[in-house]
Amino acid sequence: MARAMPMMFAFALFLLIGAVHVLATIKIGAIGDLTAVDEATAKHIRLVATISKHVYIGVGYCLLCLFLIWFTAFRRYPLWAGWLVLATLAAPWVIYLKACGMVIHRLSTG
Repeated sequence: MARAMPMMFAFALFLLIGAVHVLATIKIGAIGDLTAVDEATAKHIRLVATISKHVYIGVGYCLLCLFLIWFTAFRRYPLWAGWLVLATLAAPWVIYLKACGMVIHRLSTG
């Protein structure tokens, strides 16, 4: 059971990131070009639009992360190895999660 913890945490994290991405995409589509935004928000919107256009980037990266965590558990590496793989590979997506959250916040509050 303990070997499955990094895998379950990674799966939950990627589900959360996927849900926030969908919410940000819906918010961008609903607002459209009706609102003037600052440069930082525009950069986050471009990032979300790029990931939306190239879905295989997110899905492939998620599957790579899950496979590598499974591989560490399958090969009976120490438990910390799975957590290290998760922390290393999920770091860019946590930053992306923040970008999606900023888009949702900025477009909701105006």
